Amino acid sequence: MALSLLYSYLDALLHALAKDQPEQVQAMQDLVAIILEDLIAMKNLPNVIRWDILPILHHMMNHFTALCLNEHTGCSGMKLMTKTLHQAYR
Repeated sequence: MALSLLYSYLDALLHALAKDQPEQVQAMQDLVAIILEDLIAMKNLPNVIRWDILPILHHMMNHFTALCLNEHTGCSGMKLMTKTLHQAYR
């Protein structure tokens, strides 16, 4: 149940990246980047294994991929994810 609720929240959050106003899009991109950075930082916690984090990242990337079929938002979301993840793993 909790995972389903999380995925619903992520879907709404990621879909918000499709806003028309550039300042709203930038605010949502900043929020998604913070969420990604926090998820990556969790890998260093003693009680978290990477298999706790990967399904969330996978869901986010799948959502962006689906958005790419219809909107530019998905492609920019994938770019944001790869950029943030790349920087986090340096």
